[in-house]
Amino acid sequence: MESPIMNDVELMVASDSQTSRIYDYTRDRTPHYVQLKDVHNLIARINDSGGRLSDPDIVAELLVSCELEMPGYVAAVDEAASVHTAVVTISLQHMRKLNKRFPEILLVDCTHKMNSSMSMRECLEATIRFQLCKEDEYSTRVIMPTTLRDITYDDEMNQILGMTSKWLAVVFEPEYKFAVDPTSAKSDSIEDEDLIFEHL
Repeated sequence: MESPIMNDVELMVASDSQTSRIYDYTRDRTPHYVQLKDVHNLIARINDSGGRLSDPDIVAELLVSCELEMPGYVAAVDEAASVHTAVVTISLQHMRKLNKRFPEILLVDCTHKMNSSMSMRECLEATIRFQLCKEDEYSTRVIMPTTLRDITYDDEMNQILGMTSKWLAVVFEPEYKFAVDPTSAKSDSIEDEDLIFEHL
């Protein structure tokens, strides 16, 4: 049976607190009667079970949680022969599209503070925050009040509207709706003779 103060003790052990501090904390802040030997036993149980996650496990946990939260998120970890060195590559779907169009964009410079260092987790969090800010900035610029947009159009049609005139977008709209409608692809059949005629 798990002790009711196990979560508190795990947090204190994770923060490298001394046994006496953990004992004082649990006596002062919890309604449970605790003896010093109980705290020693709990700390021993936590240390036997591994206690806390290692740095690579923390990074893996962060990458997996981000991948679950954000669709289109891709992460890759390339480790060197020594486990101490790893390269983590992360990108959002929006940033991949942006980099494909503009490959000269530099996403993050983690070495601009030469007198300090970042943990892998801090670097990943900073990179993800940077990419999300860039995505929000892009969305804000696309939906600016001065740009020509139609609220009845989706994003692709509004991009067409931004590159052409209103008249041309109205002409193109039925063709676009036909192309993206999944039922139209099933009902539209092309004869083999039509294909041969087009190639001649």
